Amino acid sequence: LRQVSWCVTVVVVSDDPAFLAAFAEWSLKGRLLVWPTRLLVVTRLPLPELHYLHKLLSTTNSMLLVVQDTSGKFRFLRRPTLAVATEALHSREVTKKDKDGKNTDTMVDYLAQGLNFTYKYVQPADGTFGSKQNDGSWSGMVGMVARGEADIALGPFGITESRTEVVDFTWPVMIQYSRIMGSRGLPEVDPWGFLLPLTPQVWTAILAVLLLLPVVIFLLSSFFSFKAVNQHTWTKAIFDLIRILLQQGFHKPSFTQTTWYGAASGGGEQLWRDGW
Repeated sequence: LRQVSWCVTVVVVSDDPAFLAAFAEWSLKGRLLVWPTRLLVVTRLPLPELHYLHKLLSTTNSMLLVVQDTSGKFRFLRRPTLAVATEALHSREVTKKDKDGKNTDTMVDYLAQGLNFTYKYVQPADGTFGSKQNDGSWSGMVGMVARGEADIALGPFGITESRTEVVDFTWPVMIQYSRIMGSRGLPEVDPWGFLLPLTPQVWTAILAVLLLLPVVIFLLSSFFSFKAVNQHTWTKAIFDLIRILLQQGFHKPSFTQTTWYGAASGGGEQLWRDGW
């Protein structure tokens, strides 16, 4: 890779000490991390835990970036009162009453305790989440936050590109997936559906063979049979070909039907038997 590339940059991102130690060991044994190769190691581990990278970083063209995690460390020094925008449905159904009879929200309570603030609810005039108007302004809760009428707003909000131009979104607290459903409809029987499995060329060849075979059967029966060709045999041959094409069975009785006729003649009785 180094030989076929004009410039190689290797970026390693990990908080696993075992992985970083193994990477440092195998990098010193290999030939990829030479001086022209640039190496960037990104981690959140403190420097005392990265001593095994010292030799690797000192002998290569590399840089170490330690990202400090500051989440959860911010708190208001003084306890301000923030205006929380919410739509009417949320204030009626999701909130609850505390011991003093005031509306509270579990999510807002959690943030208020962690960030050291109190809050009050404000509602937009139209009771909506917010959409961009024709004149460029915003309605609903997004408009209140964008104009400074509210400090934060409760969702769930759909993150769109146009909304990110006027407000900032927090880290997703909940991810919800929406789907559009439609009726399957009733099954419809296509009387010509049997033509679909085969192409028109195949059906043309089948019909051509179906017309050609009776002619061949008739000629063979005429030239090679001592008996005259019966019209019943000719019709039956055509019927059998159509029956095979349509995959229809044929039932032939396995017994001989016998009919007895009785007639009186003179002083005795005589029976005749006719069977087929």
